[in-house]
Amino acid sequence: MHPNGDPYQHICNWYLYHPEYDYDMAILRAGQQEDSTTINEMKTFVDTTIQRLTIQDVIQKPQLKKMLAEKLSSGLLKLLDIAQKPMSFEESEAAARALGLTLDVAENANPPFEMEIATQDSLGISSSGTEKDSKNTEETETEEENGKRKVSFDGRVQAVFNGGEMTANSGLLLIKKFCRDMHLDLCFHSVLKIIDSRKKESVTHPYQDIILQIIYTTIAGFYTDDSAKAIASDPTFRILLEKDRVASQPSICRMFQSMDEAAAESLNDVLKAMREIVYVLSCPKVVVFDIDTTHVDTYGHQEDAAYCTHYQSVGYHPLVLFDAITRDPIKAELRPGSEYCSKHATDFLRPVFEEFQEKYPSIRIILRGDSGFAAPEVYDLCEEFGVEYIIRLKENPVLREKFAVVEAEMTYKIQENGISAHCITAENTYKAQSWSCERRVIGAQDKKAGTFIADWIFIVTNFAPGNLSTDNVLLAYRGRGIMETFIGECKRSFGILHVSSMSFNANAARFLVHIIAYAIYNWFSRLAGDELFGSIRSETIRSILFRIPAKVTHNARYTVFHMAENCQYSDLFFAVYDRINSVKSKLNAALEKHQGKLMVDAA
Repeated sequence: MHPNGDPYQHICNWYLYHPEYDYDMAILRAGQQEDSTTINEMKTFVDTTIQRLTIQDVIQKPQLKKMLAEKLSSGLLKLLDIAQKPMSFEESEAAARALGLTLDVAENANPPFEMEIATQDSLGISSSGTEKDSKNTEETETEEENGKRKVSFDGRVQAVFNGGEMTANSGLLLIKKFCRDMHLDLCFHSVLKIIDSRKKESVTHPYQDIILQIIYTTIAGFYTDDSAKAIASDPTFRILLEKDRVASQPSICRMFQSMDEAAAESLNDVLKAMREIVYVLSCPKVVVFDIDTTHVDTYGHQEDAAYCTHYQSVGYHPLVLFDAITRDPIKAELRPGSEYCSKHATDFLRPVFEEFQEKYPSIRIILRGDSGFAAPEVYDLCEEFGVEYIIRLKENPVLREKFAVVEAEMTYKIQENGISAHCITAENTYKAQSWSCERRVIGAQDKKAGTFIADWIFIVTNFAPGNLSTDNVLLAYRGRGIMETFIGECKRSFGILHVSSMSFNANAARFLVHIIAYAIYNWFSRLAGDELFGSIRSETIRSILFRIPAKVTHNARYTVFHMAENCQYSDLFFAVYDRINSVKSKLNAALEKHQGKLMVDAA
């Protein structure tokens, strides 16, 4: 409409393209009974212009009517009297802003510049004040196309949300294929033991499927329960789970709250069953088990959380066991924050040693641990199962006296050259009062370059001197530091820190589910990625390989993920796909020769 037309239309149009101020129009309509002579003239335009408003509830509120009457008496009538004469567009815009100010919405006074341009174009008004023709009207800055808003940038670039069904995580199809071809997904349904008290006829998402959903979302980088909302509209996860919709956040919370101690422990059985499949394909000759504890902070009133002096924080004190060569998590257990490192360590290790002795007797096992695991029961357990160990001892006066020659030589070295690094080692036999026998102990003093203080290092081992020299024992122990890398990656990239439930068993299950997600990714990286990934971190693999955008289409036979033709990582995608097919063929051949039954088959 031309600016010299009806001013009420311009006011209504301004509100039409400023939906955040529809409340003003609601109040305007609510007061029609208080001043029908003035308001009814605008009511006609309001009814024809803003049909989407439903204000019956507003009309029925006397307080709003009273407030409107006060507004009408103070400013609105005066505004309408001024508006009886023809106004230009700028004047009608100012009148609309004044109306907003009169109704106590002062933030109304400065709408975005882009919105002002859109309003002028939508009214058919050019910058020169002339009416546009129908062709130009079709090229407006803001228009509706098939119910979707289309916007323009500098007149040549347009954007509209009508691209169809899209996903940003199509690369996760590789993880799905890997889990299916390696039969890893079957382990959840065959081995996991969860008591589901729900009525079977009303169950849409079995608990095993929910855990598998959490595995996929964790690998994708969505760690928390509320990520279910973020992936609900993503078709990739519906394809991965083979469902019409994913489990909701409440369903995930209810599952974890139903976990008892046996259910949480059975997650380690799932990890064990998966490892059995991987070892059928590629069984190592040597495993180096690094045992350690870490800290998981808590921020509420979680059950069994306690203050840990070493970490100076409140939380849990989990126990973890990794293979230093393959990076595989072997076992994990969430423990109360008050537990000491070596407490119940033998109960933790014994099932692992029994598993390897029974299923993989040819594998040589080496255990490494820091001084927190310097306990005689740990040494006895290792010797019982023929496990070689390298464990650091706590410094004490008896050991220092026993290795006084090391201290004397280090003093001489520092006097001779106090700037350079020095390391002096020696070995002896030693028997503490709590030990059942004498054992080989390595004593060393280590001084770093630029320092003037040497640190004591004492290590107990059952390696024979002919199998591992004194210097190599110290070198082997120092390699234990890689354990911190594995723990850090689990915390940083796989969400083991997210233990937000009140129940300790629920948090123990959460912790283990994220450990399993890390294990699956590690097997995927080692078996399917191999040299393709090199030293690339998991976060980078996630961003370049898993988070590939795609358009999803469906027909009678297929669901097709249309990825960008110019995706620079398409070669990596297909290389990993081919590698998975190769791994599948090797696994099938290995399973045919496998003599014993797998856990997943026995179940």
